[in-house]
Amino acid sequence: MTVSVIFTFLIFLFLLKDRLLVALLFFPLIIYFLTYDLRDTIEVKSLMVNKSFRDYTNYLIYGLILYLTTILLLLIDNQVFKNISLIKRRYWTYSFNRLRIWFYLISFLTFLGAIVNFSHVNFSFELLLLNPRDYEFTFGASTFINYLYFLAPVAICLGIYLKVNEQRLRFGWFILLFLFLSSVLHGVKFTVFDTVLIPSFFYFYLKKRYVGKRLPIIIFFILLLFYLLFSTFIRGVGESPISQILSYILPNFVNLANSLNQKVFQWEGLSILIPDKMPGLFNEFYLLSEEGFVLNDLYNMQTAYLNYYRFAWYLGPLLFLLPIVIIRRYLINIWSFNLRNLFVLALIDYCLLFIFFFHAFTKTKYWYLFFVILIVHFSSRTNSKQVNE
Repeated sequence: MTVSVIFTFLIFLFLLKDRLLVALLFFPLIIYFLTYDLRDTIEVKSLMVNKSFRDYTNYLIYGLILYLTTILLLLIDNQVFKNISLIKRRYWTYSFNRLRIWFYLISFLTFLGAIVNFSHVNFSFELLLLNPRDYEFTFGASTFINYLYFLAPVAICLGIYLKVNEQRLRFGWFILLFLFLSSVLHGVKFTVFDTVLIPSFFYFYLKKRYVGKRLPIIIFFILLLFYLLFSTFIRGVGESPISQILSYILPNFVNLANSLNQKVFQWEGLSILIPDKMPGLFNEFYLLSEEGFVLNDLYNMQTAYLNYYRFAWYLGPLLFLLPIVIIRRYLINIWSFNLRNLFVLALIDYCLLFIFFFHAFTKTKYWYLFFVILIVHFSSRTNSKQVNE
């Protein structure tokens, strides 16, 4: 199955114009079927410590639905909405002085959050080496300060926007470097991923997808090296680099297979649309299977595919991802240097990238960053004009 999915992926990669969307939608799908094909191997069976199962029937059926849904989404994106660019485009202009003030202010708040949080662990990584989980909780003990610390992606995107528009920033490169490095202090992989990848997608769209091949390759290998070092010395379970990578992606899909095997019909209301820090609606009516550390005490993730399934069963992926793909295509086709639109595009692609790990679209932190960029956008814009193209 994996070979046929990869073959389809390569065909779409060369036939369709939006290769990034092809990669984002096919990447988790390839892992999905790879997990199925490896179901009888030591790598997968070793993940079942507390409990085991052998029936992958529902998992395979759902996988075929996901496969067809992915193809349909890509065809819709490529064909139905390609003429949406004929609409009037609105171009915003900004006060660079206000954006510069926002950049320095948000950078300062990020630094303040980083210093205060780091003081919680006595400005030392000792606890991180001894007990990474305690270090994480101690570091981020204050929710308010934590959300100041999480502002780094917004500050970096503003810095990139000003630099691309040839605006002078005193100590700009030094501040950007410190913002990137400050993400390492948290001792959490996703804080680093947020700080590197969201601005990377933002830059990609700001440059209208003309960034060359070198920069993405460099970013990929830097993050891969970071992940391998983090997993080896801080919080990992594998021995070789390959086993480290497999231990990050395979358990999520094995947990999903177990969930589908336990209960065919599951439902979680509209929680797929609600930020995760907010209370769910009609919780008492939810129909869920076991989740968390069911198969193994080390792994509890189940991929965003489970969220789609609990949203509308086999129609869940199409009903949720189709509006996302439409919004994404709409934003791409109304090209403008609009901070709000560029940041939303970056968040969408970032969330799609991590379908294999969790449902990032409901992460409260990303909604928070979105509202911050909205404030910057509306407080800094000067005027706009419409252009027919």
